[in-house]
Amino acid sequence: MPLYRQESKFKRLGQSIYRNNMAQWCMRFAEAAQPLLHLMREVQNSGDYLQADETRLQVLKEDGKAAQSDKWMWVTRGGPPHQLSVLFEYDPSRAGSVAVRLLDDFNGVLQADGYSGYSKVCKQNSITRIGCWDHARRKFVEANKSTDPKARAKAKKGIVNKADIALSYIRKLYRIESNIADKTDAERLTARQEISVPVLNDFKQWLETNAARIMKCGALRAAIDYTLKQRCMSARLALDCELSVCTMAPMRWSGESCRNRLIKPVLRARPSRY
Repeated sequence: MPLYRQESKFKRLGQSIYRNNMAQWCMRFAEAAQPLLHLMREVQNSGDYLQADETRLQVLKEDGKAAQSDKWMWVTRGGPPHQLSVLFEYDPSRAGSVAVRLLDDFNGVLQADGYSGYSKVCKQNSITRIGCWDHARRKFVEANKSTDPKARAKAKKGIVNKADIALSYIRKLYRIESNIADKTDAERLTARQEISVPVLNDFKQWLETNAARIMKCGALRAAIDYTLKQRCMSARLALDCELSVCTMAPMRWSGESCRNRLIKPVLRARPSRY
């Protein structure tokens, strides 16, 4: 919760605790906790599977940065079995050097979107990179929203467009994952190879066919191109039952929800004053 809201709540309770004081406490705690955070990062990077993402964040009164400029909160999730963790790291930059710093000594499987900022560290550390189906799905959702009103009117009448067809393939993959979530590792792997792989192959053929028919300037073509580039990374999911279909999906650890819930407090605080 942003500090100015905490200040207001304390005031309603009859306590005068000012946001400046709370900000000082946060900074002092951050300094004291650095050794622990460094240790957690080392342990997390010693695992063989990480999920990573980054989200825009607005920070006011930062030296050398306009209040309206984009800053970034990076989140990584993973680590050795039974020592899984989620780590947040603020950085005013989205440059690849940040990914290099955060993933130092990691050389397992990294799941992220198509952002090129991860390419350097993947090459340096011989990291195996896989894609995220939720980011591909989002591209087609955006393409659907960008369609003209006439096309949307047809959709309401039951006439599906190409973006809807693409989304139906992704929904099939998600439905398979939902149905096998409680299965054993061997059963999950078998289901992915016998059920998911045919869906992936059909989707690939559909993408390649329609890529040649759609102009490059549109949102739908951008979504198709993005998915084709990510597909080779996402296809690895069929070979490893421990990997998730996307960074939004839960890893196989007790009590953990999705990355979206983990990063939700950050998103809520975006427009707020600290």
